[in-house]
Amino acid sequence: MCTVSYLPLPNGDFILTSNRDERSSRPDAIHPDQYTINNIQLIYPKDPLKGGTWICTSEHGKVLCLLNGAFKKHIPESCYSISRGQIIPDYFLYKDAVHFINEYSFKGIEPFTLIILEDRQLSEIRWNGITSTISKPSASKPHIWSSVTLYNEYAIFVRESWFEKWLQTAKEYTQDNIINFHHFGGEGNPYNDLLMCRNDGMGTVSITSILHKDQNIHLFYKDLKTNTITSKPFAFNETQMSV
Repeated sequence: MCTVSYLPLPNGDFILTSNRDERSSRPDAIHPDQYTINNIQLIYPKDPLKGGTWICTSEHGKVLCLLNGAFKKHIPESCYSISRGQIIPDYFLYKDAVHFINEYSFKGIEPFTLIILEDRQLSEIRWNGITSTISKPSASKPHIWSSVTLYNEYAIFVRESWFEKWLQTAKEYTQDNIINFHHFGGEGNPYNDLLMCRNDGMGTVSITSILHKDQNIHLFYKDLKTNTITSKPFAFNETQMSV
């Protein structure tokens, strides 16, 4: 839930890719499968501990991704009443990002950043433990996010520079190309490379990429601990799509 990139494609299509950084002691996530919430078909990988997720796509073409932390690194409280992984499933009980931020209770949730793609718009909700904010980054420009709980300001700046260099050299934006960047991006320092590995047991455990193109969704998921891949196409009728 800690490194996310967004690439715009023609006609409002896009690719969203996420590296999940977790402790090696945490149980392996359940590979992406189909679930139904509020009569909406969803596909997402599931955390077996709390039953939540960090990335998801819906039958209406909405795509959501969660990062730990808001604007700066925080000191965790001893206990939280709601897991951050429950935020994405809960989102589909609401019409859109505006209704969600106005009506959802964030009390008792650890700080997070939620990236939302719907109605051809990119939204970013941040909760710092006290207040929630919503912004609208340009959906026509590439973006990269790094979790403030794991990466300091300098590391985030350096990672943004790697992304900019990749954008300058990329001949085209494809799912394979951005997955390759998420796998090999960096300077050979496993502490802050996109595929990170630290002595405290924290490391990148999976890569998930969602391609939204031509009324279809393709979800790619690679479990780096078991070296297994799940690849799921998800086709929709034009009347279903909201993105």
